[in-house]
Amino acid sequence: MLTKDNWLALREECIARLEEPLRRIREQRRIGLKDPIADFLFEYYSLRPTQLEAWSPGCEVWLDGETVEPHFGRAPFEVVSGRTGIPATSFPRHRVRSLKWILAVLRATNERRPFFGCAGLHEWAMVYGDQPVRHPQLPLRMSRSAINTLVDDQPVVCTHFDAFRFFTTAAQPLNKHQPTAESMIELEQPGCLHTNMDIYRWAGKLYPWIGSDVLADAFLFALRIREVDMRASPYDVTALGFQPICVETPEGRREYRDHQEGFHREGRVLRARLIREAERLLALTDT
Repeated sequence: MLTKDNWLALREECIARLEEPLRRIREQRRIGLKDPIADFLFEYYSLRPTQLEAWSPGCEVWLDGETVEPHFGRAPFEVVSGRTGIPATSFPRHRVRSLKWILAVLRATNERRPFFGCAGLHEWAMVYGDQPVRHPQLPLRMSRSAINTLVDDQPVVCTHFDAFRFFTTAAQPLNKHQPTAESMIELEQPGCLHTNMDIYRWAGKLYPWIGSDVLADAFLFALRIREVDMRASPYDVTALGFQPICVETPEGRREYRDHQEGFHREGRVLRARLIREAERLLALTDT
């Protein structure tokens, strides 16, 4: 049970952490600036900035007394016996199966040994060959022939389906794995940048029945990871204020691996928090 002061303090603290990155993103949109870092988080993932700011304490966390929020964007707060909150009964029954699948993916990922040997070549495999690039507003750091040579000469070992499906047609057969949506539980591994960004994806799918604190942490984590993802890509991101990670060199590959290892350590802790939230939600709804 939360008092009104507790409720408001938690909400303001969470919103404050999101204020600066969301302000920057909105300003970019206002002037029509395409940014593949921020755009990725709002085009590939489902939540909008206003939804991130619509604070939720999570399912069955109650405010003692008067209503502070008239409603949440996706699910209404309800007043029950003088208390305000999001009851477990508001979670759609048809989504319990999806909740169980998400929980299985999260658990399997956190239990699996990390792999750090991909060198970020998934972004290069999305440019391989002669197909149009995914981010035409950015120049490439290298010629297409040099990109093709790098992909040909280095092992491509991507385990993440939602990266692999954007490989060019010519690049897909070069990958050691051929991931599918059905094989995610078997292949997702916690050393992968995109797998760690997906903590935000899964949190968003369970929102607002999980708390905003986990969602905000996952969003800010994904934003940092996406910066590294694009810095290690074949695109020139210096105009966006970032220095490249030159994975075409041994030094760049070591730098990329250092980032992978750091994100893996952070991701295991954050993913474990989301697992606990999802387990709690399942216990409340799977009756």
